[in-house]
This record gives sequence, C-alpha cells and structure tokens, in this order.
Amino acid sequence: MMAKKNTDDSNEKKLPLPEYREKILIVDDEEIVLGVTGVILRDLGYNVTTEVKSVDAFDRIVSGPDSFDLVITYQAMPILTGDQLASKIHDVFPHMPVILCTGYSSLIDTKKAAAAGFSAFIIKPIDKDVFVKTVRRVLDNVPIE
Repeated sequence: MMAKKNTDDSNEKKLPLPEYREKILIVDDEEIVLGVTGVILRDLGYNVTTEVKSVDAFDRIVSGPDSFDLVITYQAMPILTGDQLASKIHDVFPHMPVILCTGYSSLIDTKKAAAAGFSAFIIKPIDKDVFVKTVRRVLDNVPIE
C-alpha cells in the first residue's frame, strides 16, 4: 500500500504580508479606479483617502499638510489635471511625493515626469505589482529608474 501524499498546505508556514501605515491620497475622477487602487493599498495596511475632484484634493492637502505621506494622481481630470495638481502641491509643499498615473505615454516619460516634480509615474492600465512596488519605493525614497 502506497502512502498518500499530504496535499494540505495549511500546515506550511506562510510569511505574513507586510503591513504599512503611511497615509496616501489618491485622486481620480473615476470612482471605479479609486475603489480598485484604494482596496489594493488598504489591503497592505496603508491609510488611504480618495478624492474625485482635484481641487478638493488640493484643499484637503493644504488644510492638513501632515495628513498625507504620498499623493497619487491621475493625469486626465477636469479643472486641474494631474500635472497641474502636482505643481500646486509643490508650490506649497515642495517635498511632498507625488506619483502620476497616465495612459498618455507619448506625452510623458521618466525624464519629463522627474522635471515636472513627480516622484514616479505609472502607465495605465496599471499593473498591480508595478503599482505596489512603485508606491513602496517612493515612500522609502528609493530612486526609480
């Protein structure tokens, strides 16, 4: 009689997922995007706030400058585009890290994003692993190629 192989993985030691505590503001006029990206980051322990209007996001940042460790903004938004929002943020808080997410890759590249004051930029559609790693690298102040 052959011994049955144990296929129960519940006894294997699983490494705990890291839990982060930084405060992140995500700005996008598409609520579905806010929902998905918010859940991804909340699942890792981040304290996430979302805002659908870039002008409201700016007001929130100015009223509580210590409220956020990172801002993630999308480029194509009404009233204040992502780069305009980042510029206004940096006028008041020059060291606030800002990540730009855009689907318009022909309009921006790594050099243009850095020149505009972005800590990083991510091309849409967003890959979850790239998104999570980029957020962590920016928060850890690790240069992104």
